Amino acid sequence: CCDPVQIGRPMAVDTSKSDPAPDDLLASLRISETRLRGVLDSISDGFYAVDRNWRVTEFNAAAERYFGMERETLLGASYLSLIEQANDEFKALVNAAMAGAPMVVLETQSLYRPGRQVELRIAPTEEGICVALTDITDRLHTRARLEAAVAERTAALQASESRVRAMVETSHLFQGLMEPDGVLLDCNAASLAAIKARKDDVIGTKFWETPWFTGADRAGAFVRDGIARAAAGDIVTHSALPLNLPTGVRTFDFALRPVRNEAGEVIAILSEANEITARVKAEEELRQAQKLEAVGQLTGGVAHDFNNLLMVISGGLNMLARSPDEEKRNMLMTRMREAVERGANLTKQLLAFSRRHQLSPESILLPDYFAGMSDLLNRSLGVNVRVAIDVSADVAPVFADPNALQLAVLNLAVNARDAMNQSGVVKI
Repeated sequence: CCDPVQIGRPMAVDTSKSDPAPDDLLASLRISETRLRGVLDSISDGFYAVDRNWRVTEFNAAAERYFGMERETLLGASYLSLIEQANDEFKALVNAAMAGAPMVVLETQSLYRPGRQVELRIAPTEEGICVALTDITDRLHTRARLEAAVAERTAALQASESRVRAMVETSHLFQGLMEPDGVLLDCNAASLAAIKARKDDVIGTKFWETPWFTGADRAGAFVRDGIARAAAGDIVTHSALPLNLPTGVRTFDFALRPVRNEAGEVIAILSEANEITARVKAEEELRQAQKLEAVGQLTGGVAHDFNNLLMVISGGLNMLARSPDEEKRNMLMTRMREAVERGANLTKQLLAFSRRHQLSPESILLPDYFAGMSDLLNRSLGVNVRVAIDVSADVAPVFADPNALQLAVLNLAVNARDAMNQSGVVKI
């Protein structure tokens, strides 16, 4: 469109061209106005312009629909009468724009369409002001519904988080969450109580450098290596992991589990430790009780066996006193020594079997081991049960605590005897 300042001013004379005919100039102006009118009527936003005398100079089709008035009746009409019922804020912005203030945007109740919300953009022009308006009621309703849905979802997530937090904090398990590199992000109350610490004391620290593991070098090394494996996607476990905590030496079933996002990437690692100190102690007490029970079962047979050994020694001494034959005396002495050695060996086995001790694994040759156990097995199972041991001479050795292995074999043999109604053959 043309510059309104230029309208009515003398135009410079172009000596190379003849002036256009008035009719051609008028036709060109009509074409430009038609184009501008088409553009204004094609937009969905209402648009109108006001001159400095507060007269309406432009009014598009969308504005007609909004105001419920026709353009032809409004052109030249007083704008102030149209906005007489408008709020003071809108009137102040219109006056400021007429004075040259920059464009402003205002969201307000519609003056001509009750119950609707409009966005008004008020800007100054060379001849006065122009106002563009958009009905934003539906947009605001949509935004309100989205905000309500977001608020509801947020409240649900907060409630869910509170429930999960309550479960974690009241759990007896030691639980922690860490970055894939092992930096601790969170932990629960039970785990903190065990090391007499607060969250601030351990959050941000490498997990294996926290007081849970610093008292046990092997545990710290295992956790450091386990975190690297969990970060790669593995589930890492350790049964009966002993930890030297500030609250004492305690034993745990320990696990490290990767936490993945929707894409399957490991974004965190969850640690979980279930204390089994009481169970380990109870199992140890049970093993000791089983030993004592087995010793009780041995009492009758052992007493009979010792009585036989003593009779061998006693009879041998009597015969020594009456026999002048040196060869016979040497034979009697040999038998008595063998009886004494068998008695000493049996006593040693009984003491080792009944004594509480820490495990001391060693390499065991099974043929020799079972040969030395045969007397103990025979006395334990009774005269009605025969023990048959089949061990190849070239079988590979085993690495175990001899007394613990002895207890295991003896318990199995006693269970087998009970299952056979006290008679039969137990084959190992």
